[in-house]
Amino acid sequence: MSYKLEKPYTETEYADFVVLHSHTNGRLIEETDTAIYALEPNEIMQEGLPVINPDYEQEQAEKEALRKAQLKLTAADVERAIYKAKGIDFDDVITLIETQPLSEGEIPTIDIKALKIELKANNFYRGNPYIDAVGTLLGFTQTQLDEFFETNDYTKLLAPVVTEPDSGTDDTETNSVGGTTEDETVPVSETDGAATAEGEE
Repeated sequence: MSYKLEKPYTETEYADFVVLHSHTNGRLIEETDTAIYALEPNEIMQEGLPVINPDYEQEQAEKEALRKAQLKLTAADVERAIYKAKGIDFDDVITLIETQPLSEGEIPTIDIKALKIELKANNFYRGNPYIDAVGTLLGFTQTQLDEFFETNDYTKLLAPVVTEPDSGTDDTETNSVGGTTEDETVPVSETDGAATAEGEE
């Protein structure tokens, strides 16, 4: 929801409005002949009035995709992470691609010569298509690659640990007598501060 300060206003009112909405809350300031507006991120001005931007979500998605594409790590960062996650280095990756079995007439999905050139770069950008191609070959998901480039944490490339589901069984030991199950826990009662089994004197 946008905020509006109608004209006429004093210099102090104008300054307070801008400080509150722009400097403090990050809203966009737009001025018309009749008022000054503070717009939310998803609003734009049309015909002198604030309206919801119908393309806002798409624009934000494009900005986020561009931001991720510009994330970068050094070649050493990437090779170190691959080694820690998979136990192989760049030379092993090349060998893996070169020895992939192909059907007759099938074209390799990764250009080996081009990849060798890319691997000589000092920095690797997330948006480089070879990152996705090699990542898929090594079994990394898009989300894993995104998180790795965000954090430079090789553990983001590790397969998630699958935990066994809880069987829901009671840990209390039981005795089976005559086809029935009896709880082995002995009830106790307190007498003069000492705990004794029921039935004992």
